Amino acid sequence: MGCVRRLLVIDAAKEAERPFELVPLLPAPAVVTPSGFVSHVVAWPQILAAARDLFGAEPEAQLCAVSGTSFALCEGLSAACAENAEQAFAFLVRHC
Repeated sequence: MGCVRRLLVIDAAKEAERPFELVPLLPAPAVVTPSGFVSHVVAWPQILAAARDLFGAEPEAQLCAVSGTSFALCEGLSAACAENAEQAFAFLVRHC
């Protein structure tokens, strides 16, 4: 990530506006090692903080949060989330 100037992360989110929303991502103030089991071991602000601390990289970063409804482990993408993802993709193709 040391040479990246812009970063777009696309991920499903429970709290996202429907069908999706673009949210700025900022690095965390410091890198923190997660404890315990989580399905997403490291959050994006932590990854951005690590890129800053290790490489001096501070890309402009955004999250395209696609509205999702169910997040159980080993569960596939719901039809509603897939439709929201299609709308997000169409928007990104037109505007990015």
